Amino acid sequence: AKQLRPIPPLEFKSFSDCSYLTCKALGVQVRLVSGKADVVFLYNENVEGFSQFRGTLPEGLEWTDESKDVILMLGEPSDKYGGGRFRAVGISYETLGLDIQFKESSWEDQKNPIAFISVFQRLDPSHGLCELCGKRASFRCGLCKNKRYCSSDCQKKDWWRHQKECSGYLEK
Repeated sequence: AKQLRPIPPLEFKSFSDCSYLTCKALGVQVRLVSGKADVVFLYNENVEGFSQFRGTLPEGLEWTDESKDVILMLGEPSDKYGGGRFRAVGISYETLGLDIQFKESSWEDQKNPIAFISVFQRLDPSHGLCELCGKRASFRCGLCKNKRYCSSDCQKKDWWRHQKECSGYLEK
């Protein structure tokens, strides 16, 4: 008779706005919002008591990749967070649907190993992201109100291209 492998233990925690389904033995945690998977967390070995996720990582990443490898492979991130004395650093690629959390808290450490990867719904670059760098946009072109930018610096850098199609500029 074929012997079935035992099912690893699952943990379920519920909060007012979301729930988490966790299997530390498989290196996976899922955040549920309104009963639907919102984010899947894939863990590296010995991070918060998790075993290493053994499946294929997104975008060709490998657990042996370090912070410099990730940026060389995926390009400049759309956001950076963490750092300081007690908080590990992380980077976000919103148009790829990835956050990558590293183990250490220094931005200068280019050999910072991956702690875990968060996989979420990719953001469409045409909705709410900077036309130039892909970061979350908080400004619009003052003339046409169509193109979005994260900063006046990105808007200025993109002006040479945008002025050719800016309806507000072309009407002048």
